[in-house]
Amino acid sequence: MAQALGAQRHNRTDHMAKRRTVRAGLLAGALVMVAARLSLAQSALRQRALEAYFANNPDSAATLFATAVRRHPRDASLHAWLAEASLRSGHSVEALHAADDALRLDSCNAQAHLVRASLFMPRYADRGRVNDDSTWSHLIEAVKCDSSDGNAWSYVWKYAIIRRDSAAESGALRALVTTGFLTRPQVTLARWVLQSLPPRAVLLTGGDLDTYGPLAVQIAMGVRPDVAVLNVVMLSALWYSKPMLARFGLHYDASVAGDSGRAHIVAWLRQQALRGALGRPLAFALTAAADTTTRDGALQLGGPYWLVVPAGAANVQSPKIAESLRNADSMDWRGPAVATSDRSPLHEPHPALIATRVALLDHALAGERKHELTRDREEWISNFLRRAGVDSQTINRTLKAFRAGRAR
Repeated sequence: MAQALGAQRHNRTDHMAKRRTVRAGLLAGALVMVAARLSLAQSALRQRALEAYFANNPDSAATLFATAVRRHPRDASLHAWLAEASLRSGHSVEALHAADDALRLDSCNAQAHLVRASLFMPRYADRGRVNDDSTWSHLIEAVKCDSSDGNAWSYVWKYAIIRRDSAAESGALRALVTTGFLTRPQVTLARWVLQSLPPRAVLLTGGDLDTYGPLAVQIAMGVRPDVAVLNVVMLSALWYSKPMLARFGLHYDASVAGDSGRAHIVAWLRQQALRGALGRPLAFALTAAADTTTRDGALQLGGPYWLVVPAGAANVQSPKIAESLRNADSMDWRGPAVATSDRSPLHEPHPALIATRVALLDHALAGERKHELTRDREEWISNFLRRAGVDSQTINRTLKAFRAGRAR
């Protein structure tokens, strides 16, 4: 009997142990499910914040990131995103606090270092707090912490010019290519534009990417180093205009011209080109704002650029434009319009659309050639954009614009 009672107690103990194991397993499973739900909730909130940010609604993004930070105060990346959204919405104090919080949690958070760098720049800093050395220090930390962050490298390029550091300037441009921050279509566009230009041209560009691209492929790939690339907007800044004009042998004299503003510099460049005193052709990229109404000069479409020519000398360069489009057709335009790592909330069109703009402009300027060009150009645009991987909705909008221009 004693043996039977012992067996019963052993069985009961074993049964209770199994029940405890099952209960522990159920509790662990429940905790995993709760954690999963919390993770999903955090992910959903982060996603909503990112969507607001990339829809260029920085105020909404900052509010959502602030909520996420309150729920997850130990997440350095959320603090960094809050800092960047606050910076872009014009709330510098909030941006500073969020960036510092991110760096306390992660001293090598590249995004937070870039925000701290920005807060010493003239665009964001109060008068008296602008400090180029502090900006440079945080930029260098940003690229040390994450050498793949093209957002930081783009600022390193600008501040390398300020510091007259040509090695850092070239290194930053190479990094924009090697990190993939400049996507394959952006690199293709830059190569195509440079290769289309006449020898020793001065190319005036209008924005960041149409400036970075040509400069980067010149440095990283050795494409057309004879071309001088100047950003029209940045010409208003003395730290840029003075060294860049001198680098390319463009002897602008502000005391004679009367002003060092970009409008005066561009007008001076145009006048010098018209007089033949510039010593090299002057071209506006299609992405740059160009005055086509100036009485003493005209712009002639030469492919993916407008060439400055004397008044009355502009004509339709049909063979040259056709050759330029054939060259574009032979290149690889597939890939995203912008890199996934690009934190700019401003949308950039797919670079292949610049090529189709050449076709549209050529058709609009064709005059009596318009009828024979119509079918070829429309078919070319459709096939070219499809091969580049552009979505059908954008292709249809482009063709609609072409047909509207054709009707006029």
